[in-house]
Amino acid sequence: MKRKLTANHIFSGKEYLDPETVLIFEADRLMDKVPLAEAGDEVEILAGTLLPGMVNAHCHLELSHLKGVIPCQTGLVDFVLALMREREMPVEKIEQAITDADHRMWNCGIQAVGDICNTRHTISLKMKSPIAYHSFIEIAGFPPAAAETRYEAGKKLLHEFSSRQLNASLTAHAPYSVSNALLHKIDYATGNGIFSIHNQEVEEENKLFLNKEGDFLWMYSEMGIPTNSFSATKKSSLKSWLPFLHQKTSLLLVHNVAIQEEDINFLQEWIAATGSKVYFVVCANANEYISGKMPPVEKLIESGIPITLGTDSLASNTDLNLANEMNLLENRFPLVDITQWLKAVCDTGSKALLLNDQFGNLTIGKTPGLVQMTGDKGRREIKRII
Repeated sequence: MKRKLTANHIFSGKEYLDPETVLIFEADRLMDKVPLAEAGDEVEILAGTLLPGMVNAHCHLELSHLKGVIPCQTGLVDFVLALMREREMPVEKIEQAITDADHRMWNCGIQAVGDICNTRHTISLKMKSPIAYHSFIEIAGFPPAAAETRYEAGKKLLHEFSSRQLNASLTAHAPYSVSNALLHKIDYATGNGIFSIHNQEVEEENKLFLNKEGDFLWMYSEMGIPTNSFSATKKSSLKSWLPFLHQKTSLLLVHNVAIQEEDINFLQEWIAATGSKVYFVVCANANEYISGKMPPVEKLIESGIPITLGTDSLASNTDLNLANEMNLLENRFPLVDITQWLKAVCDTGSKALLLNDQFGNLTIGKTPGLVQMTGDKGRREIKRII
């Protein structure tokens, strides 16, 4: 079915189009963009802003059954320990929560998702979902002796996804949960492709690497993980692990709450030396939920390194809705123009996930989806149109 649509504003994924533009869709494919004067009859004129379907750059869909289970603002260590205790549940309940969360994201205008996977629970859903997923098969293992076993388990899970023609790759959990030996294996396996890692989510992560102190040592003790093989690097977390990576087509740094200006400078030097493309992934509501702290958004913007947005999981968020992420960011950082966040959830997000051949832009011939944003600053609402 052909539809002709226009609105008060149309955002292409990178910039605003002439407001007199009409988008012509045939089913879910954008067929043309024409001036209103040439569009003919039956043009649908909508309120607010039209934009392509959005990209959630960081999610943990398999944790959807944990919505409301873990108390908020306990700090990351207590959050992780609670997550380990509570994540087991009958498979049918886990899969129903996954299905419900996927439907919610689709209705909220999310077209593509970078999804972290430690289990096979999302496979069935992803084989039939209208959302395009890139599944990051996450590997963790702090003791170096566990590197080979954890790596082989990750490869086995990756095969379960890729054998079903699902877009997937290996990735590392976080600097505090991956030994150098394991990080080296994952880096080698991913080559110059896509790589995602939780980076400097809390200041405790920097304390661990600088002086081998802080709450993570207590967490390892609680989990029965030996730390005798780990030595302080006397450097921040980012400076400690980043040199182990080779060139990446897309490196997603997730959270970045405790990143410092000197870390950003170090990252920029690494980008120049390796030719890698790096993206900051901001998960504002999850950071608020877990620690009550925000990343240094202004510094991230000033760096010139592209920014994307993610929701994290329903264990650390009340909703997988990118409108809520933009609303919180607009309220906390009112001087940042909405264009920054619209680019983050459209063009930049699709490039970060290497999905920009179809998504993130209102380009003729693509199937980018179409969503409608209404409401004022900090109170945006978004719903799917196509």
